[in-house]
Amino acid sequence: MFPALPGLVGLIGALFATPLSMQFMAQIFWHDVKGRWATDKSWSYRLHVYWALLVFVTGCFFTVGGTYGAVMDLIKATGSSPWTCADNSNSV
Repeated sequence: MFPALPGLVGLIGALFATPLSMQFMAQIFWHDVKGRWATDKSWSYRLHVYWALLVFVTGCFFTVGGTYGAVMDLIKATGSSPWTCADNSNSV
């Protein structure tokens, strides 16, 4: 019925689910521990900071890759670019 609907759901998921579930948690952690980098030299603290950095970078990769894949899926499903002024409603 709507061939572009799965691509649209994938695009929404790539743009919102990954940043809110991965990147936001790393940013919350950094906000909670800001200012401790110069004073806390323990290995567990540093490991947590680096882990949060890895989670944030992985979230960026998933967001960009998922968005690219969802846009390519939308283009393939509609047969044309989804952001043009052409009629891509398939109602004609």
